[in-house]
Amino acid sequence: MNIGVIGLGHMGRAFIEGLVNSGVKQADIIVNARTIQSIQVVKDAFPALRVAFSKRDLVSQADTVVIAVKPQNAPEVLGEIGQLDLKGKLIISFMAGVSLSDTRKMLGDDSGILSVVRMMPNLAIARLNGVIGVCYEGGITAVAKAGAR
Repeated sequence: MNIGVIGLGHMGRAFIEGLVNSGVKQADIIVNARTIQSIQVVKDAFPALRVAFSKRDLVSQADTVVIAVKPQNAPEVLGEIGQLDLKGKLIISFMAGVSLSDTRKMLGDDSGILSVVRMMPNLAIARLNGVIGVCYEGGITAVAKAGAR
């Protein structure tokens, strides 16, 4: 399973570190950020990560897409990836203060067909000691099926 992470601030980096610490291969993680400096910091720590220089490339390669950007960047990022084919992908939002319904609206998913989950982690996820609040629609079966893809 390929996991794409858009946004490499504190939370995006902590998530990647937690994935690697939990045994996910670096090569199964694809990253994208606004600046090359953010990408370089993460690549220095995890050299086998794959870099997608566009959100389009990241979405096309990822089974799960994690949005770890600041809430003020949500309309731009979600609007851009909402134009892409997201069917069959699990979309996870780490954006503070952006509800599931707002995320769906910005993705252009008025019919609710996409698998969208909101997670509210803390930075300790990097060391596998964190707590993650999870909010989803459609029951646990919908989330389990989306994650199994």
